[in-house]
Amino acid sequence: MEMDKKQAVKSVLTAVKAYADAIRGLKEVPSGELYAQTMSVGVTLETHNKIIELLKRSGLISIDNSYLIKWIAV
Repeated sequence: MEMDKKQAVKSVLTAVKAYADAIRGLKEVPSGELYAQTMSVGVTLETHNKIIELLKRSGLISIDNSYLIKWIAV
């Protein structure tokens, strides 16, 4: 059971890093477009929103009223 938790944590961290790398590389991207691209690999809307919120709270991205995500970290 412990190995399952470790694998789950590793999977979450991999997803967060992939999102961060994609946004950083694009500099800005509409949230819906990013979600549409990640749906094909099984990312749910709930997971997408949680990752975006985590990156926002971490000060890496900003999101405007039109849901445009911008990379703001130095």
